[in-house]
Amino acid sequence: MLTRVFAARQMASSPAMSALGRVREMGRAIMQMAEEQMAFERRLTVTETRMDKAAGIVVI
Repeated sequence: MLTRVFAARQMASSPAMSALGRVREMGRAIMQMAEEQMAFERRLTVTETRMDKAAGIVVI
């Protein structure tokens, strides 16, 4: 995601892009990264819960 934002910014003419526009795009990229991290954390929690349940079933 972040690379797409910076690639798009490089394709646009630098003088035409305002500082506020760059801040907005970086904010969007940070928001997307945070959403992806939260989704990862949810998946990790589910996986850890499943592993804990499986460990309780397995008898060595």
